[in-house]
Amino acid sequence: MYQRLRAFAYQQLGPYKPEHGNLTAANCLIVTVILVSLLMFTLESDPDYKFHDTFLLELLTFIILSVFAVEFFARLFAAGHVEEYRGVRGHLLYLRHNWGLVLVDLLAFAPELLFILLGAPPPTWLRTLRVVRIFKLTSYMSGVDLIFEAVKESGKELATAVSVAVVLWYLGSVALYLAERHAQPEGFGSIPEAMWWSVVTMATVGYGEVVPITNLGKVLACPTEVVHLLC
Repeated sequence: MYQRLRAFAYQQLGPYKPEHGNLTAANCLIVTVILVSLLMFTLESDPDYKFHDTFLLELLTFIILSVFAVEFFARLFAAGHVEEYRGVRGHLLYLRHNWGLVLVDLLAFAPELLFILLGAPPPTWLRTLRVVRIFKLTSYMSGVDLIFEAVKESGKELATAVSVAVVLWYLGSVALYLAERHAQPEGFGSIPEAMWWSVVTMATVGYGEVVPITNLGKVLACPTEVVHLLC
């Protein structure tokens, strides 16, 4: 009976592989709970949210945390279906081999649930840990493995490209600082401010009214932004 129960738990909660078909009922439930919890986390950031500090919200939060807790221990129990992970030593090996997923699972429920069980309201900063639940969804996305594999295969090339981009960004910011620091000390009064100007102008339509006004600054800004675009 014990073995059959563990086999069923492994079938329902074991590693999801797209080639094996659709999500199991248990995994569908987990995905639904993750999405609901992320929706609640998003709505709670709105001060006009009607369910702030209500019994219903507290109840839903406790249910969600309990589901994640049950899921965590059920997965640990189901891992023993694989002979390599049987026994205490095997379960420790399972935690070691899957430490990334285990850490995400624990952060998704353990800190906040501990406060609730102790009868203390979780601090606001602790509730932000709920955002890690989005990483639980990666276990059910078939394309995630391909992304990680591509990053792994091209790790050195990506690191080189990022390093070159950072060096060019820094050198360009230093050049703009030297060219504009006297003309615009409020916008380019330091190298960090020049670096921030480069980031903001790249990410938006502009950093307020702060633009290079010296001839040298204008000349240097052109290749700097071209480099950002290429990178």
